[in-house]
Order: sequence, then C-alpha cells, then structure tokens
Amino acid sequence: MKIVMFATNLPGISADGGIGSYVVALAKEFAARGNDVHVIGQHDKGCKKVDGYTLWLDPMTYIPVFERLLPGLGAMLALNRIVRQIDRQSKIDIIEFPNFEGTGLSAAAAGCAA
Repeated sequence: MKIVMFATNLPGISADGGIGSYVVALAKEFAARGNDVHVIGQHDKGCKKVDGYTLWLDPMTYIPVFERLLPGLGAMLALNRIVRQIDRQSKIDIIEFPNFEGTGLSAAAAGCAA
C-alpha cells in the first residue's frame, strides 16, 4: 500500500514531540510491514530514504497577503506539488495530514487534492 503522511515538525529535524513523533513512528511501522511510505515535512528542501520510508522536505513558503484570507495557503500549495509528484510515480492509497485551518478542505473543493 502507498501511504503519504504530513507533519509540520519532525523529530531531529525541526522539533521533537507532538504530531511529528506520531507520524515518524507510524511511518517506520508501516514501512516495516512492507508498505511504500512517504512523509512530507516542513523544512529545507530535499528527498531521502530514512528508516525504510521516503522523507520529503520543503520550506513551504508563507504568502503574507493571501494567507490573511487563507491561512496555510503556502503549505497547501507545496503539499499539493509534492503529493502530485509522489502520485505520478504510482497511485497513492492513503493520505493523512492534519487539516490545519481548513486548507485541506479548500484544496479538495478546488480540485487540488491528488
């Protein structure tokens, strides 16, 4: 199964604890069970294999004027770009990310979701 997860912070990269620890623990376990797991995190740009899963990093630019109306817009656009790239390799079965400030619903309504 191809699984994609998102966390704003990741242990050892941007912060410890919270949703990042949960996502990394799940990613390791899902990968150990033979799943194709991708974790997207908010940090410097890059992509690498870590503990059996693929880690995608992006700084997710803040867009000052527009984010007053749509908080998280820059992150949503970066997530959309990365998710589409992962999906082009082979179809994604499950995507999990916190719906921070409604941007996930906005993306789905606009047809941006992969």
